[in-house]
Amino acid sequence: MRIIITGTTGSGKTTLGARLAKVLQIKHLDLDDYHWLPNWRERPDEEFLSLLKEEMDRNKSWIIVGNYRVTKPLTWPQATHFIWLNYPFRVVLYRSVKRAITRIITREKICNGNVESFRQTFLSRESVLWWMFKTFKLRKEKTPIEIAQLAPNAQVIELTAPKDANSVENQLKPQDGHIPNTGHSV
Repeated sequence: MRIIITGTTGSGKTTLGARLAKVLQIKHLDLDDYHWLPNWRERPDEEFLSLLKEEMDRNKSWIIVGNYRVTKPLTWPQATHFIWLNYPFRVVLYRSVKRAITRIITREKICNGNVESFRQTFLSRESVLWWMFKTFKLRKEKTPIEIAQLAPNAQVIELTAPKDANSVENQLKPQDGHIPNTGHSV
């Protein structure tokens, strides 16, 4: 099983991916962890793709979480399943602001030890919130087209409300309910 979880910023990709990886006993690959270096420096694309490819090759089953255009030609054609978190704008806006405030207050380390700041999150054109506003509509329009082009045989599970995420693991489990050990390949 090779799963891509896609959706706009703040939709809950990482949380769902970590939960499913644990339940399905497969490798969880968060693209942000491969892309961001300490001090919010971006890893060069060639190195980013090389690290990601190594992890994908090392594991026969995986869940990849994230939305980096540069990774799609590598990852999407190999996917057997897509989980598209296609939530309304008000939901992702609320989740994004709540997450940002929590991370700023707690100084939670993310993406190779980076932390979010008030200035970076609310006052910068490079902010994750600004990115969410900028890409929300386009991502809604392009995601189904890109999946059809890059992974036409993959099973697509579109979730339109956060409560729907609770049923995803049942849709992914084999019919007998047994989850095979699909960890590292030899």
